[in-house]
Amino acid sequence: MTGAEPRAAASYPWVWFDLDDTIWNFTDNSLEALAQLYEAEHLNRWWADVDSWRDNYHHHNTMLWALYTPGKIDRDTLRRERFRRPLLDAGVDATTADAIAEHLDSEYLRRLALLPNVIEGAHATLKALRAAGCHIGILSNGFKDTQQQKLRSSGLDALVDLVVLSDDIDVNKPDRRIYDYARQRAAALYPEIPCTPRDCLMVGDNADTDIRGALDAGWDAIWLNPNGTPRPDAPANRARNIPSLQALLQQ
Repeated sequence: MTGAEPRAAASYPWVWFDLDDTIWNFTDNSLEALAQLYEAEHLNRWWADVDSWRDNYHHHNTMLWALYTPGKIDRDTLRRERFRRPLLDAGVDATTADAIAEHLDSEYLRRLALLPNVIEGAHATLKALRAAGCHIGILSNGFKDTQQQKLRSSGLDALVDLVVLSDDIDVNKPDRRIYDYARQRAAALYPEIPCTPRDCLMVGDNADTDIRGALDAGWDAIWLNPNGTPRPDAPANRARNIPSLQALLQQ
């Protein structure tokens, strides 16, 4: 994956952000929501401590998202099985697991979406980009109601012009179709604002979904890599974190 060097922010009419772990702190918020769920639903019936519960959940959730992103399973299967399978692992009988998995998923997403933690510098960076004349878009694979509530809970909604979600067209990043759809939505809502591929910059923390898809669609892209993960095949354009992204786009 390669891409052109990013231009100054003011030269992009549209800057698009992934949401989870790009500007909204999914990692911390998810840990908290799972801890709340452990207490509220008395999951100590099956797991000795909250860390064991979260580890079991994350094991299955990660595997299921790897199937959901390329469309190998549907959303309902993902949401049900990421709770049903840990319950079965913990020795819960299949009838009970089937009966409570959907409730656990709904309650987890409700709690998760109400948490406000953002990635450090997110608000300031979005404000700076808007001041430079950019329109801000969100392009996310998350679930519609949950993602919209995350934006409201964190105050990011006031800084965003357009939200495009995979739920809108049942297509996930990195499929090029969702990037093309995002441009079409932007052009329809803001016909006076240019929105060709060259007018769009994508910022995200996942090189395989956010960045590869954007480059395939002809956009510029910047990969956020806060942990400094070695990826020789990743795009050359990268920033360590949100504040360094702001500095990069001011060059």
